[in-house]
Amino acid sequence: MNTSNPTKDQHFVPKFYLKNFADKKGNLAVLKPKEKRIAKSRAYQGLGYGYYFYAAKTGVPDEISQQIEDWFHPMEDFIARELPRIINIILGNGHIEDHDRYIISVLMSMLYLRTPAMRNQLITINKPPAMRV
Repeated sequence: MNTSNPTKDQHFVPKFYLKNFADKKGNLAVLKPKEKRIAKSRAYQGLGYGYYFYAAKTGVPDEISQQIEDWFHPMEDFIARELPRIINIILGNGHIEDHDRYIISVLMSMLYLRTPAMRNQLITINKPPAMRV
């Protein structure tokens, strides 16, 4: 890898988005659906990520994961700056403009397409039929 300071913990749920649901201490309650319980609250920064999640092979450091991180960074920064304003308009029953709808649609697409479930689905689609489980 050429990157001198690689991003290892790669969020599939952007931190700026998680922050909107955190308490005053910056923590979120964690639901464990398989265990049918709510776990101890944790810092939002430590949720919704995987170790080299965007690598060609998740968990294995590579340059691709860093390129994807670099690609997401300016888009996430822009949405993070605009989202509070849009939320205030919506909560105040105001009218959101087309460019605000676009920002929301980009955010929603990012949240959907970046999930581990979607990644697994894409990996399965690309496997030869004999290898699909």
